[in-house]
Amino acid sequence: MLDSTGKVLYEYDFNYIDEFGDNIYITSKRTEEGYMQGLINIKGEFVIPAKYIDIEKLNEGFARFTQGTEFGEQTGFMDKNGKEVIPPIFDDAKDFSEGFAPVEINDKWGFVDKRGE
Repeated sequence: MLDSTGKVLYEYDFNYIDEFGDNIYITSKRTEEGYMQGLINIKGEFVIPAKYIDIEKLNEGFARFTQGTEFGEQTGFMDKNGKEVIPPIFDDAKDFSEGFAPVEINDKWGFVDKRGE
């Protein structure tokens, strides 16, 4: 992490870093399961462990994540703090728009609201 003059503030050992929101960043790190994603703060400290297959950027205060479950790869939603607020029960999902997100379960698509209903 560099400041505006190019001075190194922190050195990271991650595959990549992408913006998540509110000075929290998505990163990928090698684990026993392969490269997994988690969330770090500006100092490079994990605030959410690298346990996700994928984490997307925040959209309307929610971010999609994909996690391995007993049913395979499933998608859920986390809030701006990285807390899982809608569990990973969807086969696929898209970002929230106007308060709803398209979600897929068993080859059927519908919508979920921000309460997970």
